[in-house]
Amino acid sequence: MYPHHEAEIAQAESLTGARPLARTWVHTNLLKMEGLKMSKSLGNVVTVKEALRSWSADEIRVALLSIHYRKEGDLSGFGAARRRLQEMRRIAKCYSGKEDGGRHSLVQFERALNDDFDSPKSLDWAESALKAAAEESDRKKAVDLASAAIAGMRILGVDLLEDS
Repeated sequence: MYPHHEAEIAQAESLTGARPLARTWVHTNLLKMEGLKMSKSLGNVVTVKEALRSWSADEIRVALLSIHYRKEGDLSGFGAARRRLQEMRRIAKCYSGKEDGGRHSLVQFERALNDDFDSPKSLDWAESALKAAAEESDRKKAVDLASAAIAGMRILGVDLLEDS
């Protein structure tokens, strides 16, 4: 609601020099802590700086991307995000340096993101592609699947081949 967004955009553009700051502005639903809305009055607010003391930036990204932006989320999902990311990285590292240079298909991944930014579905696709790669007996198909998953996760800001 005016002037909230305009003020945030003006401040961010002034600080970063980026114009426009973003082509799309999306509000997310509430993030809760143990089922309760985070608020100063309850004393259960967790800042990004505080979260980074316990979780890596990629773990936070995976946790938040695991929740559709229109749905409420809970910080209790960070443990599952850590395990999910560790497993995805374990498989992806088997294909480190073997990426096929972009011949892989991200159609399903992109379809999920283009469908109301369904990031949980895009994560599910990447995770499934990695698991399928691990089970694939045809090495070329396995590399193609893993490469697609690695590329998709990079689009989401998560590098599966780097520990962060």
